Amino acid sequence: MVFYGQQVKRRRYGKITYVLDDVDGIKVPTDFPIEANVPYTGRGFIGSKNIVLPELVQDTRPFVDGDILGIYDAKTGALTQQFVYDSDLGGARI
Repeated sequence: MVFYGQQVKRRRYGKITYVLDDVDGIKVPTDFPIEANVPYTGRGFIGSKNIVLPELVQDTRPFVDGDILGIYDAKTGALTQQFVYDSDLGGARI
């Protein structure tokens, strides 16, 4: 993986997928960039030499039934594990 021109050596990464019914809590950040927040620039786009990704900030949202956590291989991008949030179980299920 490459973030903000820096090679990141990770074997896996996670991605949370969910349905968002109300977009009022999402905005483009207007903060000044803080070096500790790399790759986030505070200018609306994540810093990258290879692609342009919009930078968005969302208000805090609790997990709800059906939210999905996918674990991916960082080298190939292949999905290796998947968990679905279930409040009745108090967490995630495969």
